[in-house]
Amino acid sequence: CIPQYRGGFLRLLGAGGMLGFDSCVWRGDEVVQLVAALEFARDAGAATAADGLFLPYDRLTDAAAPPLVAALEAGAMPELTDL
Repeated sequence: CIPQYRGGFLRLLGAGGMLGFDSCVWRGDEVVQLVAALEFARDAGAATAADGLFLPYDRLTDAAAPPLVAALEAGAMPELTDL
């Protein structure tokens, strides 16, 4: 990992606000990547301060929910109030 990318990622993810991924046409694989990114930030001590996660107009199946829910329950987005 490039140190500047890692630092920028953690800084921006910790900034708060809304994480919006609308109209990305995501499927399960992309949710797995999102979960990995959220868990990476949490494990690095920079869990996102975002209070919302916006995933409309994506093509998520029921299979995409369990890993996302597990990450959220494990504290990946401790400030989450809007899903």
